[in-house]
Amino acid sequence: MKRLIWAGLAACIVVVGVASAQTASGLNLSINCPSGRPGSIVVTAPPAIYAEVMGFVSKPQAQQLMSNKEASTGEVIDPAYTNNQRVVVQWRAASGAYLRSYAIVPIGTTVHVGEEISFVPSHADPDNLCQYIPNLIHP
Repeated sequence: MKRLIWAGLAACIVVVGVASAQTASGLNLSINCPSGRPGSIVVTAPPAIYAEVMGFVSKPQAQQLMSNKEASTGEVIDPAYTNNQRVVVQWRAASGAYLRSYAIVPIGTTVHVGEEISFVPSHADPDNLCQYIPNLIHP
């Protein structure tokens, strides 16, 4: 069993796969998933990122984003997050450059354009390493 910390919350997971390398950012695993797609993930403890909500993503755009990520990485989104509202977020990187991405709004949470939020970057689902949890706004 490997103990990992996600945004200050302890999570115990059983690591299934073949460890291929230890990197500075975490344990890199090669995984053979039931879908038949091999995956390679980095199991890390991503720190929260503070960002500003720039706009909302339509359902068709969200479906396209999920399809693109799954096609490029071989990972599958955790089904619990497929129907959540997505928003465009922007933050300032350590380099000073502004970065944009998309984040999931948890069910029951309301956000507004211009609001400052924090989100945990996309990472492996601790309950199923063949799935990923997308960028997720803290409620």
